[in-house]
Amino acid sequence: MADKCLDCHEPVAAEIAAKKGAHGHLAGGQSSPTCRGCHPEHHGANGALTSFNGATVPHGLTGFSLQGHEETAKGAKFTCADCHPNGYATFDQAVCADCHADMNAAFMTQHETTFGKDCLACHDGAGNTSVDHGKFAFKLTGKHAGVACDACHKGAQSPQDYQQTPQDCYSCHAKDDEHKGAFGKDCGGCHTAAGWGDATFDHKIFPVDHGRDKQQSTCKTCHPVATDKYTCFGCHAHTPANVVNQHEGKSLAELTDCVTCHAGGRGGGD
Repeated sequence: MADKCLDCHEPVAAEIAAKKGAHGHLAGGQSSPTCRGCHPEHHGANGALTSFNGATVPHGLTGFSLQGHEETAKGAKFTCADCHPNGYATFDQAVCADCHADMNAAFMTQHETTFGKDCLACHDGAGNTSVDHGKFAFKLTGKHAGVACDACHKGAQSPQDYQQTPQDCYSCHAKDDEHKGAFGKDCGGCHTAAGWGDATFDHKIFPVDHGRDKQQSTCKTCHPVATDKYTCFGCHAHTPANVVNQHEGKSLAELTDCVTCHAGGRGGGD
């Protein structure tokens, strides 16, 4: 039956073939497109539709969801004519600006000045944006890829607000720091955006097992204060007194930087 409809409604058939426009998107989401899912029977190719229930239209398939548009700026329920005053086949984005200006005129003026008037280029109607974050210094990779915009840009309403969002790990993840600040605030020195597990720090220069088949130490064993500082004292027989006794002619001050001579953590200066 849909084929017979499209024989008469050639512009609609062209939209579907090109996979563009409302009908192109709607048909693309169905294995077998039907017209009467939205349109009941009417009288001839040029006849008016006898009835049309806009609620039956899966608007999200058009590329713009109505999830975030339950009420107009005046608090009334949206009707199709609110956004399509000249018919369902056309849409003027000026409608977006007019409605949102009624809610916050100052914001809309600044927003349009900065980002232009092509609302659909960024917004999908469900509260998400299609901004290409890859163009910015902070790339959204790994676990960051699925984070909602307002999780990082809380309360941002201007380009300046977005630009001033902190880009260091600790600003967001201080509450997640199991090290309680002991290893500094450069989380990226050991971790990646893929997750907290499997820290990526390369400890090959000084194997944490001392190059032998021994139990590996934890980070805090050698770095009790911060990762840019280390100590060998307090581990095994490495008390200050024992270290001085084993290095004749050396003062304790000369023996604190052990890796200068013991690069692999082994004895004998190797």
